[in-house]
Amino acid sequence: MTMFKAYIEQGWALTPLRPGTKKPIRKKWTERENAITTLADLNESVTSVGLLLAYCAPPLMTLDVDDFEPASGWLDDRGVDIGSLFTDSDSVQIVSGVPNHAKLLYRLDRPRPTHKVQSKGNMILEFRGATRDNGSVQDVLPPSLHPETVEPYQWKGNWRNVPAAPSPLIALW
Repeated sequence: MTMFKAYIEQGWALTPLRPGTKKPIRKKWTERENAITTLADLNESVTSVGLLLAYCAPPLMTLDVDDFEPASGWLDDRGVDIGSLFTDSDSVQIVSGVPNHAKLLYRLDRPRPTHKVQSKGNMILEFRGATRDNGSVQDVLPPSLHPETVEPYQWKGNWRNVPAAPSPLIALW
């Protein structure tokens, strides 16, 4: 609960999740009016939360890597070195513990609709932010539990100092 309060104080918008899942509890959770944005909105019984990327101040995005090798190749073909994104000293990562998966968090100037990249019919990479109808998507935040590993998500890097999205990523988006 302390972390969730800190997230709100950081200007982040949250949605409560069913514990041990990635599923939001609230109906119409993608809509701004259903976001938790103040300490008064935060119910003490909440044990798992998602970050509503489009409603944060400033808006945020995640570069969600679902299959590292093909995602790396796809980005490399477009002039982006995924390795340097992850090894950058300013990078902020949400770590799930699932092999071959990774997630980087960045600041945006404005919310952008999510863009999914597939290879051979499989999701390899997502530029996550907003929905096509100006709602928000969500990403699970530490210390919520991952549904597969049943371990808490972890931070790598300083989540209180999220870097701006690199211009090459924005150009691809």
